[in-house]
This record gives sequence, structure tokens and C-alpha cells, in this order.
Amino acid sequence: MEYEDDLGDPQASKDLRDLGALFDEKAVSDALVQWARHGGHGGTVRPLVPPWRPSGTSASGALLTAVLVMPRPGAVVVKVSTADQAGEGHAHARAQLTAPDRIVPLRWTWPVGDGRMLTFQSPAGESLYDVSTLASLSGRELPDAAAFVTRWLLTGWNDGLHVRQTTPTSLSALLRGELGALVANGGSVLLYGARIEGLEPDTARLRIDGRDLPNPLALATGHPRLPDPALHLARGRAHGDLHPHNIMVPHREGRPRYEDFRLIDMATFAEDAPLSRDVATLLLSALAPEVPAEAARGDDTLLRYLVRPHEDLSDRIPPATSRLVRAVREVCAQAAEGGMYDLWNAQFLLSLVATGLRFSTYANLGDAGRWWYFRLAAHAGGELLGRHEEGPSP
Repeated sequence: MEYEDDLGDPQASKDLRDLGALFDEKAVSDALVQWARHGGHGGTVRPLVPPWRPSGTSASGALLTAVLVMPRPGAVVVKVSTADQAGEGHAHARAQLTAPDRIVPLRWTWPVGDGRMLTFQSPAGESLYDVSTLASLSGRELPDAAAFVTRWLLTGWNDGLHVRQTTPTSLSALLRGELGALVANGGSVLLYGARIEGLEPDTARLRIDGRDLPNPLALATGHPRLPDPALHLARGRAHGDLHPHNIMVPHREGRPRYEDFRLIDMATFAEDAPLSRDVATLLLSALAPEVPAEAARGDDTLLRYLVRPHEDLSDRIPPATSRLVRAVREVCAQAAEGGMYDLWNAQFLLSLVATGLRFSTYANLGDAGRWWYFRLAAHAGGELLGRHEEGPSP
């Protein structure tokens, strides 16, 4: 496409050419220029000077840039949603209606033409530069920030923990619902399991960390030699992929203000999800930088602390790590006061199994990290089945 202005305006023609150079892919560049010419922004679109493109991609791998829309709204972030997330704009708009002060505002969408979509969003915290992600916070700041976000997830975005479904659902069905295609025939979780020595398709239990634990894959697919307890869940709104890079933290006077956080990448937003989904994803992804050291250490202390916290275990975990786990768990315990504690614990263990299995498919974690998360899924499954088999204490 030749980026020439219809009215022969030299500056406009230059702006279009410069816009077309913001992305390397021609299809994406052409779509951006078409939006600049014909989109419903009602203004003039120009490249930012100096250009903003910190890494070229988001944490999810999506292409990113930013443009200037005049006279308003000013700077706008442009994201290329992948073809399998072409509905991101619609999901983002639905999420924004539920929490306009917490979801980064979506301005417009525009099709690329090959199944992908451009989304145009306001900068988080009103700035492209005075902002970071939750992942950038120090070990001293992260526990309080994660606790703050968790409290909002459970009692701000949602109205607390409530069980509204009268009929419980089996553990295997819940895990399949959380993991979807990952545990279908040929799914990534099953493919990872096929790499584990001694793990056959009909394996019910595994020897892991000196313990006899259920095969978490079998918990999801169902196995005649394993219990399949039915669980009641607290459900509600969830981001669906709430790792720290999807939580933007504005900076004011040089300090990160996590109290003013904003959420991005809303493609997986759901209005009837297990409320433990986001909490488990946030906690386990926040722990990811510590996993290589934990895996190298070769013990199961942190794994056991995650599924059943105990002071004796806390003393053997790096202080910043134990503070993070404790901070999130304490918020959950407060939300569960009044009779929901045991139900929530079972639900949280379910989400640890599901999230551990999902993370075991992430190649960027390395072999040791993937195995660590698989072990976590097994430990969480063992704790959950143990509670079901033993029942409550008299």
C-alpha cells in the first residue's frame, strides 16, 4: 500500500508513512494506516515523537506500539491481538463495564484482515513512562501489593465468597473446565506428562518427593483408582490470566502506587469463573522467579507450604517468599470468614492443581521449573484427596 493522503497534504502523507513503519508486518501496518484514515477516532493520528516501543511485544508476545490521536485523547497504545484472541476487544469492553476504574480503558478496535485485531487502549495510569508492572516491585513491596490486588479480586470486583450453585461438580470435570484443550487428546499438558519417566497413561499415583501422590493428569482425566470428589465453588468475575505483567502500577513522585493498579490483556475475562483462578495464577506466577532456586535446592518445603502452610515450614523458606504466600493466604482467609474456610481451601487446592499443570507446559520456565510446577500439582492433589478421604476432624 502506498501511504498517500487523499487530499495531497505532504505532512499527512508523511504521517501515514511513519505510521506504516511502526510495525514490521505489512498486514498490520496497512491496518493501522487504514484505521488512521477511516477509524472512528474523530481526529488526526500521528506517530509519537520520540517513538514508544519498549520491547516491541507485550508479556503475552503481542505486538505493541503507541500513537498520538489529536486533539484527544492523546497517547494511545496499539496492540495486535492474535487470531485466537480476536474477541479481545469485546471481552475487554465487557470487563471495563464491571470495573471502569481498574481496567485500562479500551478506545477502539480495528480488524487486521487475517483474523487478528488491533486494539487501541489508553496508557495505564495515564502515562507510557511513569508506570511499571507488578513484576517490577521489590521483594519488600510485592507481598503488600499482591495482598491488595487479591482483596480487590475477592471483595471489590466481586462481592465476596458465595456458593450459588446448589449442585456440586466433580473434581475431574472442574479441572477439565479449567484446563480445556490442554488436557484434551494431544493437549500440551498430556504431551508434557508423556515426557515424565515412569508416567504411563493409566498411572494413578506417583512417587514424588518421597511421597505417594496422585497423578495430577489422572485427576483431570478421571481414573477408576482415584477418588473424584464433588466440590462447591465460589464463582464470579476473573481476569483469567492474571500474572504480574498484566497488572500495571502507576508511579507518582518516584514511588510505585500499587493502590492505583490497572489490569490489561482482558482476552480471557469471564464473569462466572472460580474465584480461586486469578488468586492462584497471581501467586504462582509471582513465585516464578524463585522457582529455579527452589528446583535447584531439591526439597519440597515451598511446595508443602503452598498447599498447607505451617510455621515449621515457613522458617525454612526465604523470608520474602514466605511473606508473599502468607500475605495472599491471609487475605483469602479473611474473605472466607463466616463458614467458607474449608470450602475455599478445597477450591484453592483445585486451582493449584490446575495452575500447576498449566505452568508445566511453559517452555520458558525450563525443564526444572516445569517439573517443579508439576510436582506442585501433585502435592495439591494429594492434599485435596487427603481431606476428602479423611473428612473433617470430630
